[in-house]
Amino acid sequence: MSETTRLKLPFIMAAQAQKHVTHNEALLAADALVHLGVATRQLASPPPAPAEGARYLVAAHPSGDFLGRAGAIAAFDGGAWRFHAPDEGWRCWVADEGRLLVHTGGAWTPINLDADSEVQVAALGVGTAPDAANRLAVKSDAVLLSHDDVTPGTGHLRVTLNKSASARDGGIAFQTGYSTRALLGTFGSDAFTLRVSPDGSAYSPVLAADPGGKVALRGAVDTALAQPIQLNGQVRVSADRMTVEAASAVGVGLHLSNTQSGAHGGYLLSASGAGAFSIADQTSGARLVVGPTGNILPGADNAVTLGEAGKRFSAVYATTGTIQTSDRRDKVDVAPVGPKLALALLDAIEPVTFRWREPEERDDRGGRGEGDEAKVVTAPHAAGRHAGFLAQEVRAALDAAGTELGVWGLDDGADAASRQWLRPDQMIPLLWEALRETRRELAALKAGGAEQAPAL
Repeated sequence: MSETTRLKLPFIMAAQAQKHVTHNEALLAADALVHLGVATRQLASPPPAPAEGARYLVAAHPSGDFLGRAGAIAAFDGGAWRFHAPDEGWRCWVADEGRLLVHTGGAWTPINLDADSEVQVAALGVGTAPDAANRLAVKSDAVLLSHDDVTPGTGHLRVTLNKSASARDGGIAFQTGYSTRALLGTFGSDAFTLRVSPDGSAYSPVLAADPGGKVALRGAVDTALAQPIQLNGQVRVSADRMTVEAASAVGVGLHLSNTQSGAHGGYLLSASGAGAFSIADQTSGARLVVGPTGNILPGADNAVTLGEAGKRFSAVYATTGTIQTSDRRDKVDVAPVGPKLALALLDAIEPVTFRWREPEERDDRGGRGEGDEAKVVTAPHAAGRHAGFLAQEVRAALDAAGTELGVWGLDDGADAASRQWLRPDQMIPLLWEALRETRRELAALKAGGAEQAPAL
């Protein structure tokens, strides 16, 4: 062994062990390498007038006396250049850069961080050790990222999470005891999502926003739907007022849709730009309209009823008695009632007085959910005696007369056992014709009596 292992300093060999042998080369090498510092690492060829003892790191592509010495330590001693090959882990101070280097992987790399440093490390830990999965690991009560006011920067601050493909994950995981409770980002697609978990394995969607600008709550965005905001689940709103504002003069609406198999379809509550409010059936069109002047109109003429036999209004108040049209132009097959039919029905149908059955208590929750308070309603005009007719007697009289009139009908035309109803307004023409016949008979009696009266 002729030299030291680390600094490669030459040993005094046995043949040199004479009384007056010096060790100048070893001293020069030690002087050059211990507490290593160089003037620069930018020179690829020797400077024109180097100072005695000057040291340099030879730059790439060397020439002249530095030829073939790239990365080596060049020391000018005794008027000549001496070169030393660095080993792994050697450190060197570069004066013109104010930077400390380490020789690793066959190259000189900065190990001190300053404003001008460009450092690449395989892993970094702050307060903890990094690992293969978490190559940047930090343990701290707080982490601050601030805009650059030193260089001085632009005043902006942006943190970028970049993934290789849409199907990959890019986001932030929020954990408790290293068990994930929420995920925020683009996971498995380019849709931005927020999902939560009680155990770190099963996740519930809370918010999703697709690249097309559509937003969904409690589910994924259905791109086939036109609506930009989609909600999957029940909603409870506790507020004094909730406003749905139109985006244009056309109008604004609230769609109560049910597209499940076997469902009706739903309704649309809408307010037009002209000032009309309507309830529309998704299947059949408009059902009820409140016009700009306040008139309440059915969606179609002569197509629907107000109430039904089992769901009656207790009273209807009106200033006038007009409840239907009677224009000749709206009628066909017009024929006289005739005294025979009028008198037959008058004789067969007996007016009665009656008392309504006590109304059963029923809750008025409508479509409200379980737990909502039920309201018991009672018809305000159910008490006392009333005058009227029995629908069953009217039907029997019509059958006996062999005729049909709109005065009587079934609540369900397909169910003969359903409740029966009457239209008392259609009794008036019958009574009218019977009264006319009575007047004709009285007139005839008077005329006959006058002819038989004796002359005075």
